[in-house]
Amino acid sequence: MLAGNLMNGMWIAFIGWFLESAAKGQVQQLALHDMLAGHKVSQAMNRHYTAVPADITLQRLVDVHILGSGLRSFVVKKSNEAVGLLTLHHVKEVPRSAWPTTTSAQAMIPMEQTNGCSRMRNYGQPWKRWTVMESTSFP
Repeated sequence: MLAGNLMNGMWIAFIGWFLESAAKGQVQQLALHDMLAGHKVSQAMNRHYTAVPADITLQRLVDVHILGSGLRSFVVKKSNEAVGLLTLHHVKEVPRSAWPTTTSAQAMIPMEQTNGCSRMRNYGQPWKRWTVMESTSFP
């Protein structure tokens, strides 16, 4: 089959490589699902999160909380109420020159847009949702 036409042979090889890659991805996803089965979100969640005020500048956040302690995600609070989630990924999206004037409230994801779930929920259910999300850390 490959001897007759080089292009046809390369096309078949490409399709085979694609199918093998897709199958490996499915096997890895199934293995992860099986590993997480029977566990609750509360067993994996971090109950100790760092809250930052909504008016803290990104420069101060980076200097004190990220470089100072290595934290990667924060709950943004205003008047002692959680209003959003801020991760290192969101900080990186803001140009460094704007850090001194940009507040955490301006760079955060509002709480209404986050994907939360009950801590008693089975771990496999929210995992499916979160693997689709573009997020690097959860508090």
